[in-house]
Amino acid sequence: MYKGMLVSFTEINKENEDELKSWFVNEHIDERAINTEGFFRSRLYECLDNGPKFFATYETTSFDILSSNNYMSKVSNQTKWSKEIIPKLTMLDRLTGKVTIDKMRGYGGNIIVFRFLPLEMRENRDNLRKIFRTEFDQIIKLKFINGLCLIENDSKVSTSTGKKAENIGGNPNLNIKDEWLVIIEGQDDLKLKNSFDRIFNKKIIEDNLGKKISTNSYRLIYGNNR
Repeated sequence: MYKGMLVSFTEINKENEDELKSWFVNEHIDERAINTEGFFRSRLYECLDNGPKFFATYETTSFDILSSNNYMSKVSNQTKWSKEIIPKLTMLDRLTGKVTIDKMRGYGGNIIVFRFLPLEMRENRDNLRKIFRTEFDQIIKLKFINGLCLIENDSKVSTSTGKKAENIGGNPNLNIKDEWLVIIEGQDDLKLKNSFDRIFNKKIIEDNLGKKISTNSYRLIYGNNR
């Protein structure tokens, strides 16, 4: 049984950024990590380069939690503050994924997030997972690397939960594909970039990628867990 991870990329007009961060830090991260059944850890990050401004992760004990009746009820009955914030977002990309390779632990100050579409053939996807498992085992041994994982989005689930945001006036991106994400977490942005290059400069990986979407660096703002 795979763990699940809901991730969101969000942006808002500059004048509302402090309010958005306050909502994440003073309500939303804790509400999900502590007060939502099946969730056990949530984190918020701010971009260090030109990617989407904010990135949040919400980890669950199993992928099925992200389509459960309890979670769907939570999404359909947002808090008063959420109903004020979500319609103001100028960007909302939500992915609901299976954590198919999990080497995450603790908290690091920085992460790299790589979004891409794998090739559709099962053989290519199996090859990618095999390569990642080998490389992840080596990267996790490096100094200043806290953890890393592979997340495989399920577009049907992300679309169904995203539609709930539409119901309260939000504008989520409902065209998210079955993309994959690699998250590498550590304490030093340069060392993270070096570890990233170690994986993605390999031709065998390039041969199994369909389309690169983005690669961005983020720093931790706040996190909580049960």
